Amino acid sequence: MKRLSIILICALLALLFLASCSSGAPYAYESAPAPSSPAAPAPGMIQPAPAPAFPGDSASAPGADESTGVLPILTPADADGRRMIYTLTLHLQTTDFMAGNRIIRQKVAEMGGYVENTDFRGRDIRTPEIERSADYRFRLPSARLSEFIIVMEDNFNLLRLEQTTDDVTTSYRSADSQLEDLLETEQRLMADIANSRSASERSLLEESLREVRRLIRELRMSQTSVDESVVLSTVIINLSEVILLREEYEEPPIPLTFSERLSNRVSGSIDAFVSFCQGLLLAIIAIAPVLVVLIIIAAITVPIVRVIKKRKKKIKSDDVIMHEYPPYDEHQK
Repeated sequence: MKRLSIILICALLALLFLASCSSGAPYAYESAPAPSSPAAPAPGMIQPAPAPAFPGDSASAPGADESTGVLPILTPADADGRRMIYTLTLHLQTTDFMAGNRIIRQKVAEMGGYVENTDFRGRDIRTPEIERSADYRFRLPSARLSEFIIVMEDNFNLLRLEQTTDDVTTSYRSADSQLEDLLETEQRLMADIANSRSASERSLLEESLREVRRLIRELRMSQTSVDESVVLSTVIINLSEVILLREEYEEPPIPLTFSERLSNRVSGSIDAFVSFCQGLLLAIIAIAPVLVVLIIIAAITVPIVRVIKKRKKKIKSDDVIMHEYPPYDEHQK
């Protein structure tokens, strides 16, 4: 009986072991958590430089910014009526090219500007390692140029900034004087035409009047163009994509403290125990049919073995009694 019990227990343990291996229940091993890498740059950003202060935004006297060397943006009201035409060129870098394009277009639209020209240079889908670039030409209100520069610095890496200022006040005032003279000439010619005595004289005066009016239109168109250029400055942007490898901007891992290591050990032990219990339960469920069969076999076999052992024991005891106390024979007497 003991031998049969040992065989059944060994068979059960072997089945449990095989079932736990086949169920694939993983055991949790402690591993140090991956060090937190530096936060990825925000869309369109590498690392923003500190925003410069523009004297044109305050009540300070006009002059170059000592920290950046950028000339202040002055509107005609700030410059005592002077006509200043600004051209701004920005060379920007970004790690998120498509998001950067959207930021630029959105900010230009929000500030009341518009796009004059766009040159977008993408890449073939089969060569993802090639860096993309784009060139833009915008017209933006001059009063918001300083704000626009700060926004670009906050969202991109400003590689280069070029600003040119064209003071057209003298030519504008000269055109004003010419326009006044031409208007006076127009009035005089109109009076002369009304007082002309002959057709030939009238024809010559009308030809002169047409020429004067042509010059007046050209001067007015020129002044209108200057006024538009003063109010809406030209902004040229070159946007370049920069593809950084992960190791180029990852910082070395920070060593774990004792409390963190202890917490990892405890949580790892708990996870391992839970995984072991789960695996054991799955193994028991997996071999449940085999256990049922073994129990049925044991229920049938054990009583039979007990009966056989009892019979053997009884026969053995009878033999011993017969040997010690042989039956009485009257003939021997």
